[in-house]
Amino acid sequence: ERLAAHRDSLQSREGVALAVGLAVVVALGAALVVVMTRQRRALRAVVVDPVARIVAATEAIARGDLNSSLSLDGASEFRRIAASIDLMRGALGAARDRQDAAQERIEAQARQLHDILAMSREIAGSLNLHHVLEAVGGCAARVSGFTRVTVWLAGDDGGPLVSAHTTGPGDGTGPPGADAAPVEIGVG
Repeated sequence: ERLAAHRDSLQSREGVALAVGLAVVVALGAALVVVMTRQRRALRAVVVDPVARIVAATEAIARGDLNSSLSLDGASEFRRIAASIDLMRGALGAARDRQDAAQERIEAQARQLHDILAMSREIAGSLNLHHVLEAVGGCAARVSGFTRVTVWLAGDDGGPLVSAHTTGPGDGTGPPGADAAPVEIGVG
């Protein structure tokens, strides 16, 4: 009977020890869940959110949005990445502006070449010198952007250049060459 009482006492102690151990494990598990949740939130605030903003900024750049800037608080590494992305965005914007300007110059030159080609087609078969001079003067004014253009001609003998036709302000007020003095080739 004493042995049975001792056994019951040990079983009772074992039950208490198991209950206490289970309670400790449950408490540690709950504490671990709380700590992990806090760490997850901290990790999200410190790493995940800045990385998500960096990814969003690079995706915006990929879509051609070069107007917004990226500023991050937090770790210096992320701030350096944000600054580098802003530098890249600025460089891409400048490159786009240069490309647009070059495209505009190309289009202007294409229009000028079109005007020259149209003029050359217009005068190709003409034997009327006055018509040819008007076409050349008009085309030169359109291509150059000048408001007044004078077409000069030289004789076969290599003599002085003579104003043959003027377009723009003052045109048509006199015979060709009336408003300009002859110019020696190679002089001036």
